[in-house]
Amino acid sequence: MQSTSIHGSVVIASDADLDVAVSSLVPVLDLVETEETWDRIDHALAQFQILTKCGATKVPSYIMRVHEFAPCISRSLLSDRTRLSGTASDVLNSMAPRLRERFAPFVNVFIPPLLQLCARTNKVSLRRAEKSLHLICRHCHLPYILSSLVHALKEKSSSLRASAAECMVIYMESCDLSQLQKRVTDVEQAIRLLATDAHPQARATCRHLYGLYAGLFPERRATFYCTLSATAQRYLAAVQPVAPDKTVTDAKVPDDTQYTSQPTQPTITRVSRLKGPTLAGPVSHTSKTYSDPYESTGIPPLPTRGSNPSDGVAHRLALAREQARLRSTQRQGAATPTDTNAAARLASRALVRSSSSIGSARRVVVSRPDIMTPRTPTGKMSVDSKVSSPFCTSSQFTPKRKPFSVVNEDRSPRNRVTPRNI
Repeated sequence: MQSTSIHGSVVIASDADLDVAVSSLVPVLDLVETEETWDRIDHALAQFQILTKCGATKVPSYIMRVHEFAPCISRSLLSDRTRLSGTASDVLNSMAPRLRERFAPFVNVFIPPLLQLCARTNKVSLRRAEKSLHLICRHCHLPYILSSLVHALKEKSSSLRASAAECMVIYMESCDLSQLQKRVTDVEQAIRLLATDAHPQARATCRHLYGLYAGLFPERRATFYCTLSATAQRYLAAVQPVAPDKTVTDAKVPDDTQYTSQPTQPTITRVSRLKGPTLAGPVSHTSKTYSDPYESTGIPPLPTRGSNPSDGVAHRLALAREQARLRSTQRQGAATPTDTNAAARLASRALVRSSSSIGSARRVVVSRPDIMTPRTPTGKMSVDSKVSSPFCTSSQFTPKRKPFSVVNEDRSPRNRVTPRNI
């Protein structure tokens, strides 16, 4: 029976198709990981993942092939090369939801390396291992997993204990009551270990685990609670029974017929929080366009509280640019009362009061009633240079103070009475 093609990928329909497909992968997966061979091993594991998604799990000889490739997958999981370790994790992520209960022969093969990755400080490896463990606990429903998780709760690594506790919760939420009754002692042992754990996340997960236990086994709750230590009883006294949420844990098994070998890349759309001017009606090429999106209004709108910090920076920069343009126009005398844009900017609320702080300077732009042209001073210069300035009048400045000598006239030395003058 020959294989067919779906979306450009080979579909495995018989044992012969699987043997032909993996014939080129067997020599590569038997290699030892080195600087020259790890890239080839990574490519071979990626090809085996594609075969897994193309229906190879429905073939009886697939279990035998996984046993053959298990040493290479386990070594790749523990590899220091992040790319190779990630590819091996992807193979397990594709395998576990499709095999379900048939994954039982590989519990003792792949669970220990995944738990070992949870004890590492590398966050990438930790998250990948947690994802694989969650998929195995959610889809496979194998009671043998609990014994491995309870053993992990006794380790020194706090991240390993927290990850194992989360896997216990997922397993209890996804399994049936008949399956849990076979391993209820393992659940009680896990609660006893996690109730007084030093890691706060592990203790929080223990309270959730104890709530599920009390909801599933109400007849055992009172007896088990009496066997706990005083500290554990104090931590778990306020926990209420919780029913498992089946709507969240019942994940759909991926369909092999919907797989495509060329996944689409996600598209990223960036939307600015600052809204530019909108034009009513159809847009034509002959209509007026603005090189500056805020040329019609002068400044962008003030961003709301909690918006992107870059929007506030754009607002302050545009406001400073508009103020500088207005000052330059006033100096040159180029603005006229008929200029609508200048009039709008002069009447802008943001330009007649203090603007946002730019650096350490704060400036206020005050509109002037008339545009004065420079004049050449003739004759004798006045004593007050500000009044004779060709660009401003004295009414725009603070009135002059009294001279220093007048203010201190009575305190001058010549009028001061001293003991010598008496």
